[in-house]
Amino acid sequence: MLIDYFLYTSCLPDDADASSVPAIVKQARALNASAGITGVLAFDGECFVQYVEGPPDAVQKLAAALARDTRHTRFKLHTQGSIELAERRFSAWQMGYADMDVAGEDLVIPTLAGLDGDAALDYFLNHAPALDFA
Repeated sequence: MLIDYFLYTSCLPDDADASSVPAIVKQARALNASAGITGVLAFDGECFVQYVEGPPDAVQKLAAALARDTRHTRFKLHTQGSIELAERRFSAWQMGYADMDVAGEDLVIPTLAGLDGDAALDYFLNHAPALDFA
């Protein structure tokens, strides 16, 4: 199956509160389910990393919307593309969510934020299995 995907990082604005994140996740799950999108989001208390996959039109529309979304800053698209896969990487999640404890996780969002392309995707995919997605 051919799917489109992208990986980005961003941070909460200075005037935002981390308590708003669960509502964002709830909204994303509903929207993604209706668009046929799957993926995961991790949050370290300040910054996000998200991997999204799905139908090309839906994925491109979501990438554009996220780039304009004022609920986060320092949006950086690290990689995007199309890939032929037997099954999606995160097929079980309309939006899997991991609330990370920075000191206890191997996935370090600032480290990922410095990577691009395949290096960013490889770093994320190698560290994502250790996260506790719900």
